[in-house]
Amino acid sequence: MVSISQYYQFIDVPNVKVQFKSGISISQKSVNSITLFNQGYQINIEDISSAVCVAIMSLQEKPKSKTILGKDVLDLDGYGALSSFIQEMSTLDQTGFLEYFLFQDSSMVCSFENMSSHSVSYKEVSEGSKIKFSRFAFIRNENEGMVLENSKNSIKICIKSNAALNFIFSLSKFRSVEQILKNEHLDEECSLHFINLLYTGSFLNEFTSGKEVGVEDMWSFHDALFHNRSRYGAHNYRSGGSYRFLGQKPHKKANRGCHCSLKDIYLDVPNELNFKDSKSLHECMESRNSARSYNGMNLTLLGHFLYRCLRVKGFYPMTINDDKGNKEEIELLKKPYPSGGGIHELSYYLTIHECEGLASGFYYYNPI
Repeated sequence: MVSISQYYQFIDVPNVKVQFKSGISISQKSVNSITLFNQGYQINIEDISSAVCVAIMSLQEKPKSKTILGKDVLDLDGYGALSSFIQEMSTLDQTGFLEYFLFQDSSMVCSFENMSSHSVSYKEVSEGSKIKFSRFAFIRNENEGMVLENSKNSIKICIKSNAALNFIFSLSKFRSVEQILKNEHLDEECSLHFINLLYTGSFLNEFTSGKEVGVEDMWSFHDALFHNRSRYGAHNYRSGGSYRFLGQKPHKKANRGCHCSLKDIYLDVPNELNFKDSKSLHECMESRNSARSYNGMNLTLLGHFLYRCLRVKGFYPMTINDDKGNKEEIELLKKPYPSGGGIHELSYYLTIHECEGLASGFYYYNPI
């Protein structure tokens, strides 16, 4: 069994077990073929032995040891199947399909998840190192549990025990690995595996003397967090409209304009002839110049200008949904310019100083 574990490129220690991440979609086409989906990413595993197929499919059930799975494949189908199994597990590792769980005896300490499809290499901290918690790491509450994340990368560690939480708090200042292993929260073997998981996820800093200022030192925590979370593929959190308050709070309605004015002034809108006579964008850019005196504006030109820039072009319904499966139909607007979520929540007010046909004053423009 020890010889088998040496083939794995990522975590394979007795205390650490592996399982498919939640949200992975799996379909078995035949006894020799499996298709997996994760965040729009698809893997087809084909031409594998039945033992390899059974071993991979078993990762849906509960966390299991890589070594034990490999031994089962070896016993059933031989070294050729074992080589195939190791290769497929390596692919699943590199593409972020697997989640790891650290145990102390039979109690779960934490889970380790790569939220992206980028490859992560398992790292072990050297025995003589002094380490502490990274300034880019943070802990937050999620679903009545504690989650450890890093603003620099896509690794998420879910804390499953108070012992693990207390162990993390003990890393607030530089201490040697030997000192940390002698803690009262986790046994020495489990502590070492936990340290290596934290080190793999870049949650720890090693003490170095006389280090020059590097690229990492130039990042602030919040800049790094925004940079990481605003990029597709760097995490598996929902991007764009999450609608997390769907069913709890009325959705913000599209802005149809104000209907409570003291006096309505109806503006002229351009016709087809006006559009045909319009200058091209190239002509406008070429003739652009700064001026200190103006020819003035009249009510007709003002109406045409506002119509082309700000009018409502139309309405359309859209069905939205949240992560829990709740659905609701909302109304969105179409305008000449974009708006997040199609809400177009801006209101338009004009301060008129000089316009032929319109008295000076403060006006609201209704784009409907």
